[in-house]
Amino acid sequence: SFEWAWAPSHCTPPSHAAMFTGCHPRNIGVYAEEDQLNTSQDVLAEFLSKAGYETKAFSANPLISPPFNFNRGFDEFNMAWRVRDAVEDIFNWENFLSKYSGISRYPRALRRCICGESPTIPSLAQGAKLKLNDLSIEPYADDGAKECLRHIRSNNSNSSPQFQFINLMEAHSPYRPPKEYRSSPD
Repeated sequence: SFEWAWAPSHCTPPSHAAMFTGCHPRNIGVYAEEDQLNTSQDVLAEFLSKAGYETKAFSANPLISPPFNFNRGFDEFNMAWRVRDAVEDIFNWENFLSKYSGISRYPRALRRCICGESPTIPSLAQGAKLKLNDLSIEPYADDGAKECLRHIRSNNSNSSPQFQFINLMEAHSPYRPPKEYRSSPD
């Protein structure tokens, strides 16, 4: 139990860089405008891997993903559906829809998705997944907790010691629990 713990930054990448290196983010060059983990020193997963640990990660956070080098030292790096799709060059539904209001924003987004530069089929699939998530329809009814649990339960580990890093997103926004746990409709 850590009763007196503080994050060294208000941003995700610098805070994770500090956790992974034991250094202040400023000392390793990760801050709000520079969110790549590009330090020359070893990070926690690299140390543990060299010490014989099997290192695994699960991230539901697009900023804590391979494009930002946060997969360093992990033997296995799994990502939630939202992150897997976000790291590909597909249409950014959330960003587009946040700029418009009213019912017309969906046809506008659909048109931009089809006529834009992004690959159409993966972009349409991402839009459908996001809508299913908004409606709390399985299997997209959360931002990674259920998928992470499936990964943990299906863990076919050998006998070596194991380090598992898990980053979930449910705490970042209002959480809508499953119906059986809701005490109010909103």
